[in-house]
Amino acid sequence: MDKLNTARKNLETMFVDKPCYLKATISKMPIPLLSVDISVSIVQGVASFEMTQKYVNLEFQPVETIFYFPRDIQSTITKLTCEFTLRDGSKKLLETRIEDSCKAVVEYYDAVTSGKKPVFGRIGNVCNDMVSIGIGQFPPMAKAVLKFTYH
Repeated sequence: MDKLNTARKNLETMFVDKPCYLKATISKMPIPLLSVDISVSIVQGVASFEMTQKYVNLEFQPVETIFYFPRDIQSTITKLTCEFTLRDGSKKLLETRIEDSCKAVVEYYDAVTSGKKPVFGRIGNVCNDMVSIGIGQFPPMAKAVLKFTYH
């Protein structure tokens, strides 16, 4: 346990001033970025991008997080997935679906308060070239893989 706490403190120090992590919405603690992978394909003049980011929650309890993702205002996000790998090695995959904005916000907060693990994304809440992604109940001591596909 002491080694884990030391590693957590070291990661917090390394990432505290860098914009490459999720942040817990309540404690404002960083959720460190482990890796980034970007792949691009071009078919008939249309570019498709897939960005994969891996994070780890070093907290001892679930945390709600927010992630801001810059985008070109002419791009379209076509898919967002979040896969959690829990301490026991089991995996949980969450995939996007399109909802009315107001209904989606209500469903997200209802799921968070009931202990579920929702993922919520919104374009233009801060400004039109940013997407905000909320991950509710990011499990403790778990990893998350976020994948964004956009054109």
